[in-house]
Amino acid sequence: MPRRSPFRLFRPCLLALGLVLVAVSPLAAFEPDADQRATLERIAAHMADITTLEARFVQVSSTGNYAEGTVYIKRPWKMRIAYDPPTPVLIVADGNFLIYHDKELDQYSHVPLGLTPAGLLLKPDLSFFSDEVLLEGVTRVGETLEVAVRQADDPDAGLLTMVFSETPLELRQWRILDAQNVETTVSLYEPRFGIELDGDLFELAVPAGQWGQQNR
Repeated sequence: MPRRSPFRLFRPCLLALGLVLVAVSPLAAFEPDADQRATLERIAAHMADITTLEARFVQVSSTGNYAEGTVYIKRPWKMRIAYDPPTPVLIVADGNFLIYHDKELDQYSHVPLGLTPAGLLLKPDLSFFSDEVLLEGVTRVGETLEVAVRQADDPDAGLLTMVFSETPLELRQWRILDAQNVETTVSLYEPRFGIELDGDLFELAVPAGQWGQQNR
């Protein structure tokens, strides 16, 4: 069986977290009504209140890819995604870059955190009404709220949809839609908020000469 390149092997994982910049045609800007604006302000306040988060996750894509693992978030700008075997992937946001490590090949690649939709999850001051965010929709689906956004200065970086439970208001899921209309969904379960997380979780020692390519 031919071996896939590291980029292809990890592309579903990276898309799920907004690490790969993909060409997706942006829609017209969404104009929320008064009720939707109030909802968005509640969600932004909730995101601002998330200092740390640890959760198990299940990742699925519309092409049938499946993975599980543990995600750690320390806002602002820090994240660690540890995939369970057999997925040999570790992804770390160290405050400047999102770095992924192919543990099977022992290779590293990186992308500037600020160039990715994932950066929206880690921003310290997320506002859905700022010039940095292109809002594409806010909807209620059953007992959940969904907010779809792009980065205004780079809409081709992908469409990020954040999903929240409404009562209590909590981040539960995110989705990424790519140029091929492949949707990758990361669902959180057993979340723990506001816990102490070791700073070492958000550091990745890359051996000299192993920094690898920058993905764009």
